[in-house]
Amino acid sequence: MNKICIIICIAALIHGCATQPEMKPAPAPIDLVKDISDLNQIKEIVPNNLEKALFVFDIDDTLLTSHQEFGSDYWFGWQFDKRNPSPVPCVLDLVAITTEEKALLPTQDDAPLIFNNIAADKLLLTARNANTARGATLRELTMNGYALPRSLGRDGIGYIFELKDKNLPASYYNGLYLVTGQNKGKALIFLLKNILKIPNRYKTIVLVDDGQRNIEKMQAAVKEEKMNYYGLHYIKINKPAEVPVPLQNSWTETWEQFVKGVGVVSKATVDRIMASRCAYN
Repeated sequence: MNKICIIICIAALIHGCATQPEMKPAPAPIDLVKDISDLNQIKEIVPNNLEKALFVFDIDDTLLTSHQEFGSDYWFGWQFDKRNPSPVPCVLDLVAITTEEKALLPTQDDAPLIFNNIAADKLLLTARNANTARGATLRELTMNGYALPRSLGRDGIGYIFELKDKNLPASYYNGLYLVTGQNKGKALIFLLKNILKIPNRYKTIVLVDDGQRNIEKMQAAVKEEKMNYYGLHYIKINKPAEVPVPLQNSWTETWEQFVKGVGVVSKATVDRIMASRCAYN
């Protein structure tokens, strides 16, 4: 009788093991990169029911633009292009001056409304200088109708720290994160993990940025964290790979006018810049 019971138990155990459902592997994280020419495309590409999502927006030529004026994002890139026969001296000093004096416009008329209507957590992430650009950046965002994102950390608390990418300063306050030209992907992960100490709050990062390299660097950083990623490359502001000659000439003329104009206010500043004694590196 005991042998019969044992046989029945073994048979039942084998049957239970045989019928146990297979463990399915966890789905691979979403990893989507796509060009967009209108910020309205965000809602067409990114599901509106995402949980634990953080929307990250670049500023220059994504939310705000000066188009192709002297001191613009496009002009700045040209100063480091090997094809540029005459880059200006102390380019970061000039950017500090032009950032403060320049009035910007939304990249598209409805950009502030689109941005403000995103209910999920948001972060403004810019390569602008953490030491010099915060005041002017906040001014232009608010004057153009952008509502600053709520803080991801404690309200009213700001942070200034150094990123190890280039050992340059970064600052986060009022939803605005300035990283002084450093790797945006590494900068975001460092902020979430080491500064705000919320490494597990988000499962998905949505980046909207006009810079292809920023899209790629964020993609690499997010992949390492095994998070979902939507990299939306905003291409509305036309920036040809090779700067047209008429625009180069226009920038040269404006540079000459700029030197004269600043010289009226401070000849010492012009003398220092022309001698390449730069205040900012």
